Amino acid sequence: HIDFCRELTYTLTKKYIRVDLDDREESVGKKIRDAEMEWINYIVVIGDTEMGESKFPIRDRLNPEERKIMTIDELANEITSKTGDKPYLPLNLPMLLSKRPQFSS
Repeated sequence: HIDFCRELTYTLTKKYIRVDLDDREESVGKKIRDAEMEWINYIVVIGDTEMGESKFPIRDRLNPEERKIMTIDELANEITSKTGDKPYLPLNLPMLLSKRPQFSS
């Protein structure tokens, strides 16, 4: 799965969209909750069913009851249409969440 997911993240990164890839050994539910707590607007979950597909289920934090099915290009276009007038800043942390520093409270 990880190679397929990396390919998708590189596609989005080339379109100047910041992307995190949650490769941690956590449940899908925990990963989604963590992303929502971090105010991530769009979440794409890739499992066995989505491997090799061209369209993916997209979770939109602003419309949580609505589930979208989109290609990566459609997702990129939607994000770009909403952020086109804002400056692009690349990630200053590793793309893989497992490689980021962990802080305990």
